[in-house]
Amino acid sequence: MGYINQGGIRLEYIGAPSSKHLSHYHLNLNGDCTKWIVFSVNLLLVFGGFVVIGLGVYVATSAAPYQTWFGSESFSVGYATLSIGCMLTIIGLLGCCGTGSHSLPLLIAYVILVALVVILQVASVITLYVFSEELNNQISTSGTSKFKLYGEPNSVTIATNPIDSVQKELGCCGLTNGPVDWSNGRKYSTAAYWIKTHSTDVPESCCRNVTVNCGQMQALKSPNADVVFTEGCETKLKDFFKANTNLALMAVGVVTLLEMVGLCGGYYLRKAISRYYTDS
Repeated sequence: MGYINQGGIRLEYIGAPSSKHLSHYHLNLNGDCTKWIVFSVNLLLVFGGFVVIGLGVYVATSAAPYQTWFGSESFSVGYATLSIGCMLTIIGLLGCCGTGSHSLPLLIAYVILVALVVILQVASVITLYVFSEELNNQISTSGTSKFKLYGEPNSVTIATNPIDSVQKELGCCGLTNGPVDWSNGRKYSTAAYWIKTHSTDVPESCCRNVTVNCGQMQALKSPNADVVFTEGCETKLKDFFKANTNLALMAVGVVTLLEMVGLCGGYYLRKAISRYYTDS
């Protein structure tokens, strides 16, 4: 048994090599490092897909306050993340199966799918970058409208609960100026309904250690920093989304790089296998 290289294709023969038609040889890519690079890259994509699916489940179950803050309950970041994870898993499995079996149809489907996904990812990154400023504006606009409704019996789901959750999770209080935003001061007041009965208090979700009436007499410009959080939620939210946006961009960059390696390798293998079958 031995091997010859025909136009970049590794062919296996039994006995003495001859110049006969390529159909007398057996296609063998097991010794081709490109095959194993592509296979390894797609294993990473499968693993990454499962990780993203898990992240999507987490986001879907824990990010509701951030979604309702923007007034877009119908849109779920969690479901979008789940979709991305499933897509990566499918691409990885398709690449592994196509590479391992030397299947020309699977490799063709893999190359086309990866090319489309890379284009979509690049478009998504550009869109995310362009609309980052719009996101900041929406945080301010939506926050202002929700603070006006805080405490109103009919606005528990759309205003009170989201604000309480954000204040607890991010360690903030008020919208832009801190606890004083909960006061009835003309310059600072943003919580129109709240100040009707709590003009000198902040919600308990502002407290570092939540206890009954812990927010009493803390709606001040200089509150007790040991008792309540002092930074406004608008800044905290903007920093939160900026940090997560940067993290998402880095993740997309790494995934895109892996996909490009898989795309080039998959195209090479497709071309090699296609030439073998054409010549034979």
